[in-house]
Amino acid sequence: MCPCDLHDLQTGVYAGVKLLGYYRKGDTPAPIVYYVSPMETRPDDGGSIIHVGTIKLVHTFTNSIDVKYYGAFPDLDANDTTVRINKAIKGSCPKIFIGDGDYRIVGDDPSTSVTDFLRDAGGIEMQDNKMLVMSDNCYLIQRPTNKQQYNVIRAYNKKNVSITGGNITGDRDTHTGVGGEWGYGIAVSGGSNISLKNIKIKDCWGDGLNIQHYYDEKNVLHLLNGLTADKIISSNNRRQGMSIEAGENLYFTNCAFNNSNGTAPECGVDIEPLDSGSIVRNVLFDNCEFLNNNHAGLLAGGSANVSHVTIQNSRAYGNKIPSESGGQISSYRENNDIIIKNSFLEGSAESLYGVSLFNSPNSQIIGNTFKNCMFNNQGVIGSENLVIRGNNVRFFKDFQGAGDIYYYNSDRLPDNNINQEISYNTILNENTGIKLLLFFNVTKSIIQNNLISNYTLIDLKGKHNVFESNKLYDAKYHSLNIKEDSDHSVISGNIVSGGLAEDQGSSFIAVGKSDNLVITDNIISKKSYYTGAVSPYTNAFFINSAIENMIFKGNVPLDLLNFHASGTPSDSQNIVVLNKATNEYSGAVKSSEASGDTAVDVGDNYSKTEVQAILAELRDLKSKLRTAKILTT
Repeated sequence: MCPCDLHDLQTGVYAGVKLLGYYRKGDTPAPIVYYVSPMETRPDDGGSIIHVGTIKLVHTFTNSIDVKYYGAFPDLDANDTTVRINKAIKGSCPKIFIGDGDYRIVGDDPSTSVTDFLRDAGGIEMQDNKMLVMSDNCYLIQRPTNKQQYNVIRAYNKKNVSITGGNITGDRDTHTGVGGEWGYGIAVSGGSNISLKNIKIKDCWGDGLNIQHYYDEKNVLHLLNGLTADKIISSNNRRQGMSIEAGENLYFTNCAFNNSNGTAPECGVDIEPLDSGSIVRNVLFDNCEFLNNNHAGLLAGGSANVSHVTIQNSRAYGNKIPSESGGQISSYRENNDIIIKNSFLEGSAESLYGVSLFNSPNSQIIGNTFKNCMFNNQGVIGSENLVIRGNNVRFFKDFQGAGDIYYYNSDRLPDNNINQEISYNTILNENTGIKLLLFFNVTKSIIQNNLISNYTLIDLKGKHNVFESNKLYDAKYHSLNIKEDSDHSVISGNIVSGGLAEDQGSSFIAVGKSDNLVITDNIISKKSYYTGAVSPYTNAFFINSAIENMIFKGNVPLDLLNFHASGTPSDSQNIVVLNKATNEYSGAVKSSEASGDTAVDVGDNYSKTEVQAILAELRDLKSKLRTAKILTT
């Protein structure tokens, strides 16, 4: 502008000017008109307010603004680009747009120490009630740094924030330092109502996406409350695809957290509260992927409670977590109400578990498909109120993995695993290299309507359990081993077929010293269900002769002796009632949570009235199990 133009602006000859470019003609998205505003008090922001000498020119952006109006262009110096984008976001316009091109960002901040983790420094800073929209070919690229921490985009204690589109690239391939693991693509600390959509994040020094709490000036912790993320793809990040360190009401749909590698934990998603106040609760993953990470696909557990986490309609496979450490999806320590349902999980030779629960009460594994992997439940603390229902597990013949696969480990205490339902699961092992051992060490639980084939051993241990209507085919040892002290339990209506010669036991069903049992209406066959091969076993049952108070009736041994010779003597009518009642127990299974609907002919030792009373009590207990959602039918 020449001096005469400035004079005419000052004297009101011109109402304003049309800007064709900041630095050269055409470098703005379009010409823009600025008006003279003598009363303007705000400083020059390089975009909506421009000072020319004493003249103040203003343009009010009302709906959307391109960052180019603030002088932010592709391939500029990273410092200039970061400053100018932040000016645009701090302006009055609610929607900020970044178009095609590479925009280098200064996510690191030299004034912060490593312990700050850049919660409130570095990168592009979102503001309350702002929407950042990027084109599909917009790339925000962290400049090379030796700093251990950075944020390409951050939302620190902000509300009503939306970030949509674009690509964020970290500096893992250009990083000039060696330490640290806190370089983040997007960092959200506290705040509320955050929306993320259609964003690709990769190659960060730490996490692609990091969610955590913040502390105010009085050192009071604040959780993030409310985040929705849709179609976020976070891949090849050095620490993990996403860390959730604190927050509630977090919803992830159609997202992918893949290929994390470089520094531990290397998970797709790690839900990891860091201190006792940073709880995580009410989290949903729907139609998400957790693939090919160097550890778990999703890992949950830390220093505070993690609760009400649901993973549904999702996929987890190719993750390299070793079998002894957990599964493709793992929950451990201080967790409850974890739900994995309607999802697909696939294992490998080194990773034989699809889902592992460690001390995770009130959890559910429902309707999932497991390929070459198994669900597992471990931990000495145990899991109360667990439901494992309707899952399909299959180990294929051509699977290269081999080893022992456990449901539970044998040292787990039944009293720590109470009120469990394990029902309607299909577990097919077609691989001869897999030794499948199921230890149901439970109390007051129901195991029913499961189909299990080609397994090594099933152990039932614990009191007040119901094991009924299961199909057990082609075991390699005892088909069913009822351990000692499994008092007040019911084993009823099961079909047991076939048993292989290797590591041969003497009986299909072995019953240790356990009192007050009901063993009724089980069918035991020598023939393999699948091949018709005849088992070398000769006995249907081994019954410990010291058992007190047992109802044994209606069992059908096909081409087998009823009892092992050293066990309870055989009875030609297959009716054995041992009555050694005590003052504590007036009859068999007085305290058992069994099922029964009609009285039976019990022979000479019980009156029909006594049995009717027992069955009435069992029906009452069955009703209570339904109320507790342990029994569904």
